[in-house]
Amino acid sequence: MQILLLAFFCALSLGLPVPEGAPSELITNGHRASPGQFPFFAWLQLPYEDGYLGHCGASVLTERFLLTAYHCLSPVVPAPHDQLVAYFNVTDKDALSPPTVQTIQIKEVHLYPQEEELKDIAVLELVDPIAKDFFQPVKVLRDDDALVEPGAPVLGLGLGRTGPGWGPETVASHLLYAEMAVVDNEKCGRAYSVGDEPSAWPSDILCAGKGQSATSSGDSGGPLMAGEVQVGVSSFAVLDSLDKETNPSGFARVAKYCDFIEKATRNTFLCA
Repeated sequence: MQILLLAFFCALSLGLPVPEGAPSELITNGHRASPGQFPFFAWLQLPYEDGYLGHCGASVLTERFLLTAYHCLSPVVPAPHDQLVAYFNVTDKDALSPPTVQTIQIKEVHLYPQEEELKDIAVLELVDPIAKDFFQPVKVLRDDDALVEPGAPVLGLGLGRTGPGWGPETVASHLLYAEMAVVDNEKCGRAYSVGDEPSAWPSDILCAGKGQSATSSGDSGGPLMAGEVQVGVSSFAVLDSLDKETNPSGFARVAKYCDFIEKATRNTFLCA
């Protein structure tokens, strides 16, 4: 598992693309979402510089701004681009046409300034506003401590792979969600240690999982929700384990990035 994790983190830092047709999201032990159940969810189509066409999840901050993962956008082609788009009101990725789904081109990509460790947050600006009937913005709290205590219930979203492997039998076309629980930092440190000692766990990363329910490989950029509040952005996972309490999925903790989000949206979105 350690070798796989190192390879995965290298892929994140280098922004390695997912080939077109390859499953881009994974919800294990999830449930089918009903139309309109998650009006804050957006699905991204991402043309990479080497010709691959990938996908990621995102969430709606305002009618013109989205929140997603940094590693989804590198090395994506510069915006604007006719294939760099976001879809809204999506529950079935095989049904992306009007009038049920709105498609909008991405105007600009705002990447969080990177340090030694990956800060997996990005904000996208749209060319046109989302129609009012096609979205509901998320809420973000600057102080989310009460929502992310160990054991607190959370929910992750994804559109794609439902189990291990890359065959068509593991690819779902329907938006899925997984009910999970926040996992404490010490358990996260043990799951992602690369030696005998648990890794120190940064405060800007959350972990979540429950039984065999979690987000995983490539479910990147999608929101982790605590009720109506977004607490995380899907970032990384252990790929070879269905024990999601021992090997939980990782999320960028949104509350830690409020200053960046407000600046990138020119204060049209404010954390509460």
